Amino acid sequence: LGKRNAYRIFLILVITVYAMIIFGALAGFTNIYSVGCLVSIPYALKAIRELKKNYENSDAVVPAMAATVYYSRVTSLFLAVSMMVPVFQQAFIAHI
Repeated sequence: LGKRNAYRIFLILVITVYAMIIFGALAGFTNIYSVGCLVSIPYALKAIRELKKNYENSDAVVPAMAATVYYSRVTSLFLAVSMMVPVFQQAFIAHI
């Protein structure tokens, strides 16, 4: 693959994740709360910028790796919460 192509693939994967989240919410595959995952975009952008600058230097990509971990964890957390919100809403409405 090479480092440059690995960076390009990473970029495509990040864009694909956000496109799927937005499309899923608009198409009704997920609920509207899933767009809350977009709050992780700053971490994704930081990872992309750091990788673009330093993909040749393995030691210099550590900040990009950290941003990638934050991006993936924040996105996962918000996606999980977005799936639980409707369940709690239904349970709350059922008890009213």
